Formats: sequence, structure tokens, C-alpha cells
Amino acid sequence: MAACVDAGLPTSAIDGIVRADYDYVAHNDLVEAARPAHLTYWGVCGPGGIAPSGLIGQAVGAIMSGQATTVPRISVPLNGRTGVRYGAPEVGARVGGHNTYDEFYSPYGLVSAAQRCTRIMARRHSIEFGTTAEDLGAIAIACRNGPMRIRPRRCTASP
Repeated sequence: MAACVDAGLPTSAIDGIVRADYDYVAHNDLVEAARPAHLTYWGVCGPGGIAPSGLIGQAVGAIMSGQATTVPRISVPLNGRTGVRYGAPEVGARVGGHNTYDEFYSPYGLVSAAQRCTRIMARRHSIEFGTTAEDLGAIAIACRNGPMRIRPRRCTASP
């Protein structure tokens, strides 16, 4: 609502809505709050880190294709002041609900998208090729030190 006021537009000018899939506010609740005169486009984007640019892309696409004329990117901030910091473990984490699978990830320390992807892939690589934490650490250090001059160490899989 404040964005419409800042832009000098009535909320009735909104004819499209885009939101992130991890936002706790459902699209129908956003429509109820904004009360657009005639909604012609709505979209959802995810996951996590890509959502902001994906939502802007959807809004631009809706406007350029003529599906909508005014599409705010609606996002619920996920930070410590609103009670949730995205990627941080929650004390007494919920089981299910809010379209999450936290009960499958959180007990294993996988509380962010990056952890869910990298830890699982690193573990699989370790199982298949014998890669150690030191091997992965050497890659990270080499990448941070500038031009990539990594001398790969041959990893052998155990039978």
C-alpha cells in the first residue's frame, strides 16, 4: 500500500500481482488487502535467492505482453525483526505447514537453500570419489585467492 502511495497510484490501479513462493502471505490475501479493480495477472516465483529477480522478470513480462499494466513485486520481509530470518534455524522448528519440508532438512542442519544443495552434493561426491573436507577446502581457498590455479588431487573411489 505504501508503494502505491509513494508512486502516486491508487491501489485500484494494480492489475497484476507477483509474489515469492516462500512468503507466508497467500496471493488471495494480497488481493484482498490491495483490492485491485480488475486483476488480470498473478504469478509466483521461487526458490529463495532467485525470487526477487524472477519476480521482477515476471512483472516486466506481464507488462510487455499486455497482460497487465501495474504489477508491484510483493514480498514479505524475512528477517529478525519480523520473526524469521531466512536460512536461520528456528527454535522449536515447525513440522510441515507453510508449504515447507523443514522436518526433513532442519534436523540435519540443512536450514538454507545453499546448505540443502551443497551439503548433499558434497556428501555424494565424497561417497563416490573419496573427496575429503580438506579437498573441498583447498578448492574454496584457491578460488578466493584469485586466478584459479587448482592442482587437482586424484581421488579414488573405494570398492
